[in-house]
Amino acid sequence: MSGSFILVGGWGVISGCVIISHMVLWYSWFYCTHGS
Repeated sequence: MSGSFILVGGWGVISGCVIISHMVLWYSWFYCTHGS
């Protein structure tokens, strides 16, 4: 049970990092194209 919980938690951390990195990339692209 604890092993699957750690696995789910690891996937949550990985997906969170991916989402944050995608949002940072999208924000920087939006800022570069619309911020001038």
